[in-house]
Amino acid sequence: MIRIAVCDDNREELNRITKILDELALIFPELLVESFLSGEEFLEHYQKMCPAQLFDLIFLDIHLGEINGLYLAREIRKRDGDVLIVYLTAHPEYVFGVFDTNPLDFLCKPAPPTLVHAVFRRAYDKLKQRRALLFFQQGRDMLVFPVARILYFDCYGGRITIHMLDGTEEFRGKKNALLAKIPREEFLPIHNHYIVNMRFIQKLRNAVTLQDKITLPISRTYAQSAKMEFARYLTRGEIG
Repeated sequence: MIRIAVCDDNREELNRITKILDELALIFPELLVESFLSGEEFLEHYQKMCPAQLFDLIFLDIHLGEINGLYLAREIRKRDGDVLIVYLTAHPEYVFGVFDTNPLDFLCKPAPPTLVHAVFRRAYDKLKQRRALLFFQQGRDMLVFPVARILYFDCYGGRITIHMLDGTEEFRGKKNALLAKIPREEFLPIHNHYIVNMRFIQKLRNAVTLQDKITLPISRTYAQSAKMEFARYLTRGEIG
């Protein structure tokens, strides 16, 4: 299920965007679209939602009256750093004040269906990446790891240690077999021992700094290729 919210105090625009998304739901049946006519209505509903019900994608008008879209986005970010936010605005000059909320994109009203489709497709692809899983067979056991929670792999002595946001897991395996299994558009070899998830890179020079100030060395063998591949990753707009 992909949960989408649309919040706009202009009923005509709200209905128009919702209709476009409902039509997309005929192609993507996993979509569930909800609409809100005010910031107050959205916030009241959002505060009652349990974590499993939180929205994956929110189309949010910047100008909503007493509770505006920027205030809502900041309240949302206090609870959910992953939800994708697309701002709707009839005043593009205001978009420069919202980057601290890490939006996916902006749409100038009235946004044509082709642009709504394009933004949705970007969001859909990002959500698919986040939900991707890696499977490793260990004897009779199948180990399953969400790609979006893996910081890096440490490969040494016939063992692979997965360092994740919420702990580590170790199992038997070799680096070459691991490289054949993982999505190479997301993971970057930087050393004979280390393969990092590029979405968590905060700095890349002579070493890589990941989230939580984790620093890993880059070997000379990988120095040039690592910088080039990470630059390509950034230009694809996949960071964040």
